[in-house]
Amino acid sequence: EVYLYRDLNANQDDLARMLINMVLCCFNHNNIRKAQKYLKTIESIGVKETAFFEKVTIEFLNGIFLIKTGHKIAGEEMCFFSLEVFKRLGMKEYASYYKNYLEKI
Repeated sequence: EVYLYRDLNANQDDLARMLINMVLCCFNHNNIRKAQKYLKTIESIGVKETAFFEKVTIEFLNGIFLIKTGHKIAGEEMCFFSLEVFKRLGMKEYASYYKNYLEKI
């Protein structure tokens, strides 16, 4: 299935954001298995080194995945790290949004 995405390198950032949104939807519907599938797809297609938002968000989502699969401490550490990076990059709205998201988990 990953091969379907390989030719989309020109729109790699857009594809990563789309998959991020799909992971969030899966988490919101407690479909952990499908969320994991999309996280693995993101990992396999890669994210550009300059795509800070996507990289930090993916780290956060991997933390949420860990929390939802019973690895609360490790997952929270990943999430808190991501929130701190958002803050340090001046992305306060994202930090606030994802902080609220984490608190609802």
